[in-house]
Amino acid sequence: MGSGDVGVWAMRGLVGGRCLILAAVAVLLGGCGSITSVDEFVEFASEIALAPDSTCEELKVVYGVPHLPTVDNPGEVNIRYEEHYVTTGNGAQLRVWYVPADADRGTIVFSNGAVANMSCFLLETYMLRYDGWSVVMYDYEGFGGSTGDASLATLYVDLEAVLDWTLEYTGREQVTLMGVSLGSIPSVSHAALRPDDVNAVILDGVISLRIEAERFAYLLANDAERYIRLFDTTLLLDDQISGVTQPMLVYTYGKDEYATSAHVPELVADCPGDVKIVDYPNLPHARGPYLETATYFHELEEFLTSIWSKGDEGGSG
Repeated sequence: MGSGDVGVWAMRGLVGGRCLILAAVAVLLGGCGSITSVDEFVEFASEIALAPDSTCEELKVVYGVPHLPTVDNPGEVNIRYEEHYVTTGNGAQLRVWYVPADADRGTIVFSNGAVANMSCFLLETYMLRYDGWSVVMYDYEGFGGSTGDASLATLYVDLEAVLDWTLEYTGREQVTLMGVSLGSIPSVSHAALRPDDVNAVILDGVISLRIEAERFAYLLANDAERYIRLFDTTLLLDDQISGVTQPMLVYTYGKDEYATSAHVPELVADCPGDVKIVDYPNLPHARGPYLETATYFHELEEFLTSIWSKGDEGGSG
C-alpha cells in the first residue's frame, strides 16, 4: 500500500464525518442524479463514510503506531473473553465480545469508529480490563463478524441491541457507554434516550454532522440544515447531546479534523450534567489512547471510579 493509498483511506474512513457532507455536496451538484429518496441518500453516504474492509494494519499506519500487535481476538493477547451473537431489530446478527475483568468494578459498552472491526480497538479494552473494568465490544452491521450491510442508518439499532443484551447478560441495572469517533453518535443518543440504563458517557473524538455541514455551507447553497435533516435524529449528536443528564468525560483534540477543542465546549454547553473535557491541543483526531497513553487512561480511570464508586445496584455476570 503506497502513501497515496493511505491518504485516501484516511480521508474516507477514520470517522466519515466530512465524507458525509461531501456526499450531500454530490447530491446538490447533480453528481448522483439517481438518488431520489432519503434512504438512497443515506445509503450513498454510508458507502463513502464507512470502511468495514479496512485492516488493523492500515489503521496503525494512520494512527502512527505500527509497533502495536495485530490480533484477531482478545485471546491472542492473553485476554479472557466470550464471543456471543446478538440479534438486532433488523434481524442482523452482531458479533459481540464480552471481556470480563476479575475485579468487575463496572461494565463499559464500547462503540468504535467507522473503520475495520473491533479487534483494531483492543488497546482500550486491554487497559480498561487491567484496571478492573469489564468491557463489551461489538462489530457494527456489515463489519467484522457481524451480518448485514454497513450503514449509518443502523448505528442506533446496533447499540440498542448490544445495550439490551449487556444489561440482561451481566445483571447490571446500568452501564457506561464509551464512543470513539463515529461511536460517539449512538452513544450520545442512547444516553439521552435511556437515562435509566446508562450511568455515564465517555466520548473520544466527537463527530458532529452539523459542524461538518456548516464547514461546507458555501457548497450547500447556504442551506446546510436541509441536508443535515436527511439523517435520522439519532444521528444528529448536536440535537441529542443537550438531553444527556449523566456525567460525561470528553476527550478533545486541537488538531482534530472534525470537532476540535474549540467546537466541543459549545456542543456541551447546554448539557445539564457534569462534563469534564480533557484536551490534547497538539494531537489530531482520537489519538489520545495511542500517543498520550498514560494521561488518557489516568483520566479514564478517575472518571470511571467516580461514577461506579456511587454504587452499582445490579449484579455482575
